[in-house]
Amino acid sequence: MKRIMLFSVIFLGACTTLTSDNSAAEVDYSLFNTYQTQADLPLPSQLSGKRFSAQEIDLRSADLQAFDFSSYSAGLANYLMFDSKTQWPPLDKMPPGFVPAEILQQGKNPGLHVRALHALGITGAGVSLAIIDQPLLTTHREYADRIALYEVHNKQETEASMHGAAVTSIAAGHTVGVAPEAKVYYISALFHEDADGRFDARPITKALKRVYKINKKLPQKEKIRVVSISRGFGEQDIGWKSFAEIRRKLEKSDVAVLTTDSPLFTLSRQDAFADADDNASYNRAAYWFFAKNYVPSYEKMTYILFPTDYRTTASPTGAADYVFYANGGLSCAVPYAAGLYALGVQVYPALTPDLFWSTLQETSAPTQVEAPDGKTYSARYLVQPVAFVKKLQSLQ
Repeated sequence: MKRIMLFSVIFLGACTTLTSDNSAAEVDYSLFNTYQTQADLPLPSQLSGKRFSAQEIDLRSADLQAFDFSSYSAGLANYLMFDSKTQWPPLDKMPPGFVPAEILQQGKNPGLHVRALHALGITGAGVSLAIIDQPLLTTHREYADRIALYEVHNKQETEASMHGAAVTSIAAGHTVGVAPEAKVYYISALFHEDADGRFDARPITKALKRVYKINKKLPQKEKIRVVSISRGFGEQDIGWKSFAEIRRKLEKSDVAVLTTDSPLFTLSRQDAFADADDNASYNRAAYWFFAKNYVPSYEKMTYILFPTDYRTTASPTGAADYVFYANGGLSCAVPYAAGLYALGVQVYPALTPDLFWSTLQETSAPTQVEAPDGKTYSARYLVQPVAFVKKLQSLQ
C-alpha cells in the first residue's frame, strides 16, 4: 500500500544550480495567519485531555502580542506550530512554564542519543546524501555550507517550502540533524497529481536518474549513498514502472532510496516536554494513527519506528529562523533514516540497503504505546542509533 507524506505541506519554492544568490525566496507566513483575535483560538477546555488529537494550531510568524494565554497550561505546546518570527505577549500573559525559546531549543535534539554519536565524531562526515523534495531555502545556516548541488526540475513557485527546509535539516542540519556533517545533493522536483488524482512519479524519476548520472562522475569515496524522498509510490502512479526501474538500479549500486514505502513508521513522545533521549518517552501513537482500532496494530508492526513529533527544524522564513512542529509524520521519518544511513556509511563504508534495515531491526528496542482508552500495547522496533552504529563498527 502506498504511504504518502503525512506532514503538512505548503508548496513554495524555486531555483536552478546552486550559487550564493540562487536560493528560493524566504516566505512570510504572517500573511497566512488565521488567528487574528483571541476568539479565533480554541479554548483551554477544548484542548484539555485531547493528547491524541491531530489538531495543530498554526501560529507561525503570527503577531500575538495582544493575546492572553495565561489560562492555558504549558501543554499548549503539544498543539502548536510556531517559529522564530512569532510575536508573543508579555510573560504575565503566557502559560506558566511555556517558554517559546526553550521549546524551540529542546525541539532541535534529534533524540535517542544521536548527539552522543556526534560527540564521538560520528557525524556523517565524508558521506554524501541526496534529497528530492520541494524548493529549498539554500542559505539556511543549518545546512548552507554543505550543499554540494542544488537544482530545480520543472517550473515551480519562487518561494521556499517548509517541507524542503524541514527534511534537509532533519537529515543533515548542524544542530537539528542526524548527520550534521554529511554533504547534501538537493534536487527540487515537482510533486503533483493529474486531474484524476493520480500522482505523477515522472518528475521524481527524472531526479533519481540525475542522481544516478551524478554518481557516475563522482569518485568512489564521494558517491551519493542514500536518497531521501518523503513520498510513497505505487503501481497506480503515472510513470510507476520507470520509477521502480531506476530505484532498483540505484539500490543495486548500493545507493539506498528511502521513501515512505520503506519499512519505517513513526512513534511520538508523550508530550513536547518529554526527554527525547529516553526510550520510555516514546509511548504515543503517530498523530493520525491514534484511533482505538489502529493502535493495537503496533504489536504486529515490523517497521522500524522513528521519532517525528515535537520537532524544531529550519524555517523557510529566514536563514537563521527555526520552526516548531507538534506533529510530524512519515515525511520526517524518511530524512531521519537517511541521516542514520549516512552515519552507518561513515563507520562501515560497505553498508548496503538490506544490511541497513536488518541491522536497524536487530538493534532496535521494544517500547509501550498507549491507546486513547488507556490500554498499552507493545511496539517491537524503536530505532536505537547508538546500538546500530556499534553493531556496524563490530563488522569491521
